[in-house]
Amino acid sequence: MSTGGHGPPRFAVLGKPIGHSLSPVMQGAALRARGIDATYGAMEVESDQVERTMRELAGSGGGGNVTVPHKGVAAAALDVRTPEVERTGACNTFWAEGGRLHGDNTDIAGFRAALARLLPSGIRGERTLMLGAGGAARAALVALVD
Repeated sequence: MSTGGHGPPRFAVLGKPIGHSLSPVMQGAALRARGIDATYGAMEVESDQVERTMRELAGSGGGGNVTVPHKGVAAAALDVRTPEVERTGACNTFWAEGGRLHGDNTDIAGFRAALARLLPSGIRGERTLMLGAGGAARAALVALVD
């Protein structure tokens, strides 16, 4: 990972509020376990700071994650969106590649994996109730519809 000579890459979860997030502990442990020299923190940002913060982190060789309430703002800031971001209008993971800001929505795959583990026989033909309207709820809806 390139850092432009400014120390190890920086990764962070962006949100508001963010103090409750366990992401720095989990992601920091994952980085250490893989022997990756990088930092992972939590950054409380306002909506109007999301794009600039994403570009700064990604542009310096890092990247990160996005949580409440910024997944929609993050999706709009991207130069390159995965089909999952296009379908949900929400971005929860970002990085730079070729000088462009890329993003994905990994909530869809995460929900599918959890559902498969909890209900191995699937939910085809079952009735479901969804509570929520944010980026994670839209990802769960996409997974259910698929």
